[in-house]
Amino acid sequence: GFEGEGQRADFKLVYFHNTVRDVIDRTNEAGVGFVNYDRQVIDGVELQARLDTGRFFLNLGATRILTHKLCDASRAAVLTFREYLNAPAPDCFKYGFGRSFYLTRAIPTQTLNLTLGGRFFERRLELGTRATYYSKYKNPQLEEFTAPGNTISGFISGLPMTFGQTLVLDAYARYNFNDQLTAELVSTNITDQYYADPLGRSLMPAPGRQIRLNFMYQF
Repeated sequence: GFEGEGQRADFKLVYFHNTVRDVIDRTNEAGVGFVNYDRQVIDGVELQARLDTGRFFLNLGATRILTHKLCDASRAAVLTFREYLNAPAPDCFKYGFGRSFYLTRAIPTQTLNLTLGGRFFERRLELGTRATYYSKYKNPQLEEFTAPGNTISGFISGLPMTFGQTLVLDAYARYNFNDQLTAELVSTNITDQYYADPLGRSLMPAPGRQIRLNFMYQF
């Protein structure tokens, strides 16, 4: 173990499984504003770890989604009757049914957040950088049902907003002049990536490169 104030090392590995019953969602179906779905199932694994020696520190968070689906046998039967000519609709769809807004609320399958930093000059100066990564939107089931020659009339009312594989880098420098005055220089999206945030509800991209200088005085 470490000795001294603020020194630590630990990690946590978690499996999570969430089933939400009677899910309410909007829909684009004509004459229908809201729909109740039987259940939504999301499960996966999450890792959290941190290491702090006093001089250097590391924080890591990683998530892997194993299941993310929306299920309703009655809605599948309606789709089969209305839209399908040669095959029954499955009871569960990845992310959401074709006309549901849940289809656009996809959690990235893989997410990684890593922060690295160090403290210098008797811990007055702190330098750090953060990397945020998530995998691209993938929905093979949706691709199958909307493939050329296999398009189901009315099944999709506008394709969902998607996001690509993304790596965003941030950095900061913080200096404590004394117990009252602190200066901080922060740069976000250093490489000026053009990307969309997962779960975004608009077509606006995330902010590009930003740099700001802050002064904080406590009294």
